[in-house]
Amino acid sequence: MNTNHQTLEPVSFVISEIVQPGRIQEYEDWEKGINQAAKEFEGYLGADVIRPRDHEHPEYVVLVRFDTYQNIKKWRESSIYQTWIEKSRDFVTSTL
Repeated sequence: MNTNHQTLEPVSFVISEIVQPGRIQEYEDWEKGINQAAKEFEGYLGADVIRPRDHEHPEYVVLVRFDTYQNIKKWRESSIYQTWIEKSRDFVTSTL
């Protein structure tokens, strides 16, 4: 019996962001870069991007998957992740 309360199943987190109109290509480039950086972390399983259909209200939804909660937490707490999030502040108007 696993009594340490650590999940050993794959986990995901969802990022939902509104991008400034006219800066979609910057976001697309950023999204590719952050996902490439995540690949270097243990347990990365991939990411899916749901792109907006309405470019007047460009909301992106990104689902990021890791093999365990511990590995996704290491990614989210890493300085690399924080640096990428800082880069997005120029063209993301809000995170939902």
